Amino acid sequence: SLQLDINRFISEKILIADTVIVTHAVTKIRDGDVLLTYGSSSAVELIFLGAHEMGKQFRVVIVDSRPKLEGQLLLRRLVARGLNCTYTHINAVSYIMHEVTRVFLGASAILSNGTLYSRVGTASVAMVAHAFNIPVLVCCEAYKFHERVQLDSICFNELGM
Repeated sequence: SLQLDINRFISEKILIADTVIVTHAVTKIRDGDVLLTYGSSSAVELIFLGAHEMGKQFRVVIVDSRPKLEGQLLLRRLVARGLNCTYTHINAVSYIMHEVTRVFLGASAILSNGTLYSRVGTASVAMVAHAFNIPVLVCCEAYKFHERVQLDSICFNELGM
């Protein structure tokens, strides 16, 4: 039935995928790390919680932006679970980046040529991290992979797609 197919998709493509992502990503976190994330990603949140439950000592920097301020909700959830967090706006990302050891980002989609679709501002965060020689890890379930290729941000918009 359709309901069984939907439940199997959720289980295999989202829940199990998140478990695999967390298992691999927590190995990238070391005691004393300062981990930066932008906005709110469920996969990144699970990674931080998993590393915290393993007893790793680290601090999270949550960078946020208007209009949704999704990072505030992530901040509240992480602090409620006992994680050490700092909160700042995207305007201050270059100011805070000197403290950061790794950047963890979520994604809305990843295209076949490696193009990352995510919230507005993600490219700026990644470019600032690159300027500081800080590794950027993108955490994304495979169901978000797409075979399309896009070379620039307007080529599909011009066609009304």
